[in-house]
Amino acid sequence: MTTSGGVVIVGGGLAAARTAEQLRRSEYTGPITIVSNEKHLPYDRPPLSKEVLRAETDDVTLKPAEFYEENDITVLLGKGARSVNTDAMTVDADRRQ
Repeated sequence: MTTSGGVVIVGGGLAAARTAEQLRRSEYTGPITIVSNEKHLPYDRPPLSKEVLRAETDDVTLKPAEFYEENDITVLLGKGARSVNTDAMTVDADRRQ
């Protein structure tokens, strides 16, 4: 994965979704990319273990896909980060599709 500048957020949980959201609220206009080995958009894990198992809800996604599209946030699903090089400012992500 190669990006030119911008912010890369590794992981697809609550912190990733909230960080991307806050960057846009703070009027950050550069590229934002979330890299996640999950196959689903960021979701709220505590309800997953409770409400979903009890069939009280079937959607624990934090934000719909439209939120990421409308806010120009790229979400790479199923592509975990293999390494992060802070000196070179690069993230090596899985290349699987």
